[in-house]
Amino acid sequence: MNLPADFHEKCTTFFYDELFSLIPAARELFSGLAQKHRMFSIAMMAILNEAKDPDALRLHLRQLGKRHHAFGILPLHIKVGRQAFSTAVQKAAPEITEGELRFFETAYDELAAAMLDRPVTA
Repeated sequence: MNLPADFHEKCTTFFYDELFSLIPAARELFSGLAQKHRMFSIAMMAILNEAKDPDALRLHLRQLGKRHHAFGILPLHIKVGRQAFSTAVQKAAPEITEGELRFFETAYDELAAAMLDRPVTA
């Protein structure tokens, strides 16, 4: 993928900006936002680093999602989060191809399935 060098940082900022724009009340669920920014950015770097190894990426996303499961994530959160994530990816990489965007959306879906403790549907 031909992404900007600061893609993960921009994507992180755009994600939270978009999420809070869609659901302003969600801001109160994210105490320690600076730490959450760091964690999201690290997760984005891991996704990029493991993009060529689908099994490793899937395992990483499942583990990350399971850690989030305890927060009581609901399907509505997943739906809005996916929209915010997709928008953030597109804003952080305006030249992204449809295939690359699908890669990120599929990664989000894998993570979301683990957050909801559900199997991934293809």
